[in-house]
Amino acid sequence: MPATTRAVLSLAEIAVFAPLVIARRTARMLTSGFPPPAREVREFHRMWAEKVDGFSRAAVVLVTSKPGPETLGRALEPIRTRVRANARRLG
Repeated sequence: MPATTRAVLSLAEIAVFAPLVIARRTARMLTSGFPPPAREVREFHRMWAEKVDGFSRAAVVLVTSKPGPETLGRALEPIRTRVRANARRLG
């Protein structure tokens, strides 16, 4: 598959699954009560750790690679992987 196609498909997957993950996590936050139970606190911490990890990995790829569609595809991969995994897990 060409690098451009792979990058576009990664962006499309992120665009489809990210709002679902956000909606599910928001619903859990709103229904968990105050103070939130330990399970929800772990989920909140996991959410932030995943964001830092995914975007840090993407930034390293972008900074250390030659610009182009292949680099974009590799930079989006850790984000796409996390978003899909979260959509399945929270589903």
